[in-house]
Amino acid sequence: MTFLLIKIKIGVFVLTNNQENYVKLITSFDEFNLNSIIDLLKDSDIPYKLTKDNSEANLEVINEINLSSTTILVPQDFLLKAQEIINLIFKIDFNSNI
Repeated sequence: MTFLLIKIKIGVFVLTNNQENYVKLITSFDEFNLNSIIDLLKDSDIPYKLTKDNSEANLEVINEINLSSTTILVPQDFLLKAQEIINLIFKIDFNSNI
């Protein structure tokens, strides 16, 4: 599956695939939280896609720090619903990111 990055606007990624626009919901550095959020999205029938970012700077390798992150993307039409569901559980204020 290939994604085409069409624009970056104020930290919001917009990816297009099969005529759907996917936007950034959240980035997680913690596998437990990531899996919890994915389960919430699945239970709510919200489609999502994952993108990985692996940082491999020399300093991180020397210190054996893993700064790998995963970003969860959801269709634009599902963004507010996904944010509300995550806010109920994790108390994340998405309004501060606007």
